[in-house]
Amino acid sequence: MSDELANMSQEAGELLRYAMDPHETPYQNKRYAGLMEQLYTSPNFKLIFDNVAQGLEIQVLACTPHGVFLAGRERSPFAFKMEDYKGSMRAEERIVHGVFMLAIAAYCFPTIEVLDQDDEVLRPRMSVDQVVAFVRDMCKVCKGNNPEDPEHGGTEIQIAWQAITGLPDVILTPGGKLAMGCLAGIARYAFDYLVDNGLMRRLSEDNHGNYQPTPAYRIQVKQLAGNQTLKLIQSLRHLNVSKEEPITNA
Repeated sequence: MSDELANMSQEAGELLRYAMDPHETPYQNKRYAGLMEQLYTSPNFKLIFDNVAQGLEIQVLACTPHGVFLAGRERSPFAFKMEDYKGSMRAEERIVHGVFMLAIAAYCFPTIEVLDQDDEVLRPRMSVDQVVAFVRDMCKVCKGNNPEDPEHGGTEIQIAWQAITGLPDVILTPGGKLAMGCLAGIARYAFDYLVDNGLMRRLSEDNHGNYQPTPAYRIQVKQLAGNQTLKLIQSLRHLNVSKEEPITNA
């Protein structure tokens, strides 16, 4: 093996490491930026990088000025599992948490057109309380629908609506934090998970937490565009939540 090929292989692994760290960006890390430039300019380096990712069952979602964005395929050791999100959940809890994750995505990106916007167009900030109100309103629409009606989701989504309806909006622990047995606690957990993975920024603690999505979140949500539950929630959004105009990054 030539020294050049060996170096390229090592650098491809280094680029993958940066891409898999949600707190690394090419704007803050010159080495990351240099490796991305190499990805754009060297066909051999790109081929090695793509092959290493393929061997690890990692899908390269996008390469943008904001970084390289990845997702583990189903068989990959890097694939997302619900146990990684929150362990020891009952089946009903997994459904509810999954619905909240999709509700945040639908609240932030109500249409395909919004998902296709440029990364420099920032999505409006949102709060835990706003998402709770959004989910609560969706329950009112879906609660009485036929569980077998595909237009309003299947049995699983109806289970989620029923479980959500039975939960209070807010419960505080003795220490003043949101409890997990309330809607705001579930939403806050979801938002904080997204923050930890570089998909949201926490802006303030107003309304139990204010957040703004990062460009990485748009790329991740775009991969869910065909998800039927996400489509259902997006279709309900205009009934319950006034649309907000995106803020252009000056």
